[in-house]
Amino acid sequence: MFKAGHISDEKRVLNNSTTFMTCKTTIGHWISPANKQHKYTITKYKLDFVPGPYVKLWGGAVATIVPNDKEHVWGAVWRMQSDALVTLDKQEGVEIKQYFAKTVDVHIDNGKKAKCRTYQHLTTPPILDSLTNLPEDRRPSITYKKCIINGAIECSIPDEYIAKLKHIPDNGNYASDEIRKRLKF
Repeated sequence: MFKAGHISDEKRVLNNSTTFMTCKTTIGHWISPANKQHKYTITKYKLDFVPGPYVKLWGGAVATIVPNDKEHVWGAVWRMQSDALVTLDKQEGVEIKQYFAKTVDVHIDNGKKAKCRTYQHLTTPPILDSLTNLPEDRRPSITYKKCIINGAIECSIPDEYIAKLKHIPDNGNYASDEIRKRLKF
């Protein structure tokens, strides 16, 4: 994990809305060992959605974070071995050039700050005043939205942020049978 003045063989990794399954399914199940540490916020970023080639798999747009001076994103910090990052990068679409990994400063719920790894989509969507105004092609599927909300609940994200997630319009579609089976939806 990142510590003051020293980096060991463990890293802190964020699970935010760019990670498209529930906390347990995404990191704890596929990347072992991974341990959830704390809730966090990234200030000066906001959640958004982008369309792309994964529509067939996910049934709609996928999440990303985008710079925004007036917003913040909630998520969970996970601690894992550095060698697990290759698997996580693959899961997040780094090798197929959909997302890129980046280090961001986060505010952890225990009052501390930390540098953590997160993922941002290579496409920066046009700015919207509110996620409730998402155009049809940028709306997540019912399945994807459910994953984000379930992950937020599982990670004890504040109720106000979960309510904000619930107000994001979906496109009425479901993810592929493969994804729904994997998620047990």
